[in-house]
Amino acid sequence: MALIPRARLLAIAAWSLLAPATSSGQVVSREYEELLRRYQRGQRSAAVWALGTWRESDLDLQIKALQRRAEAVARCPTCKDLLDDLPLKAAVMLHADRDEADRPPAAGTEQPRRCPAGQARRAGQIAAILAQRGGTLEFARRFFLAMAQRCQWDFCLEAALQWGRDGLAQFPRDPPLLMVVGASLEERATLENAPGDERRRRFQESEKFLSDAVAGDPTLLEAAVRLGHVQWRLGEDESARLTLEKAVAQDGTPPLLYLAHLFLGQVYERAGWPDQAIGEFSRALALDPQRQSAAVALSQAYFSTGDARSARRVLGEALAYAGRRSERDPHWDYVASNAAEAEDLLQDLREETGP
Repeated sequence: MALIPRARLLAIAAWSLLAPATSSGQVVSREYEELLRRYQRGQRSAAVWALGTWRESDLDLQIKALQRRAEAVARCPTCKDLLDDLPLKAAVMLHADRDEADRPPAAGTEQPRRCPAGQARRAGQIAAILAQRGGTLEFARRFFLAMAQRCQWDFCLEAALQWGRDGLAQFPRDPPLLMVVGASLEERATLENAPGDERRRRFQESEKFLSDAVAGDPTLLEAAVRLGHVQWRLGEDESARLTLEKAVAQDGTPPLLYLAHLFLGQVYERAGWPDQAIGEFSRALALDPQRQSAAVALSQAYFSTGDARSARRVLGEALAYAGRRSERDPHWDYVASNAAEAEDLLQDLREETGP
């Protein structure tokens, strides 16, 4: 009988440790499960570091084992669900945090860091399992939303669209997911260098997602503000007017109401209604006199009516705030402002991974 070479014996032994167990009580390897439990216990940094020492192929074995078990549960709802014993929320966030650790900040580019890669993909695969389980589906929905927002904020717009659409595959018609897809499409159309027809197509696709978001939740003010602005960009001024007039009538935070008044003023201005435009720009500026965009728009509107004195006055008051504004103008960050709270949402999800 031929002897098995020592190198092969070592490889077989290593595989047996990392391969998912086939016994009735074990879904993934004990080593992988221990990593999940370390993260769950709050030893997050150590677990994230340890995950980075694993081979990609070994990690994929664990994910496939989880997927197979989830499929088995779906086929036999009355059978014992071994996934109940695993901290799957911790698994999602462990892989997401490892992905973040693998993406150091970039220097001198519009994109602050590389776009998500394999570890984020694994986090999404586990989140898709959670999306099918009653007690964890809301966690999964917020995870897809947070990852889409993170990617949009990092100017990884293709990845943002993919995360948003993956989330919608699990949670169809979800208004926040519809909005993040619409906002990412709007950002692409606004910032990326593309032929006119392609830009218009992107704005039209953005309009569809934002319209669906508003239809699903008429109180989602940010979606309404974005929808009105996209309609204005498309030259659909009557639709933009109706959308934004409803938006300014809603209750909302000052930054969103500021943008709603500012954009409605632009609609009135292009329609040749200077008095109405002056009214909306004035209301935007009244929410915070430091806002430069509203001041410039109001000054220009006054100037267009021949009221040069008021135009100079408004500009002079705006210049008095130069160098001492306490906050950024919401219009400056508008294209990605919907994604600004992504890291806060991800931190909330981390806090939910505990025992």
